[in-house]
Amino acid sequence: GLFHAVHSHPDLLQALRELFIDPELTGLDALLRRAVDRGEIRADSPALSYVPHMVIGALIARPLVEDRPVDQAFLGHYFDSVLLPALGV
Repeated sequence: GLFHAVHSHPDLLQALRELFIDPELTGLDALLRRAVDRGEIRADSPALSYVPHMVIGALIARPLVEDRPVDQAFLGHYFDSVLLPALGV
């Protein structure tokens, strides 16, 4: 319901972004920049700009597709199988 409501209530979307989404994206961006600085990920990797989409997609899709919660094991396997290969790691 919340994801549907934000499309018709801009203030709700703004609050959601400020409280939950932006802080997570800032942390994820910092983590990726450190990996680029260490040479673990190429700075020109086209997948870098899609990492938030891939992570958020996995978090939303698992319960919908498999009717299972997102847990540590799923995230580890997802990162190893999907995210890191997309980044060329």
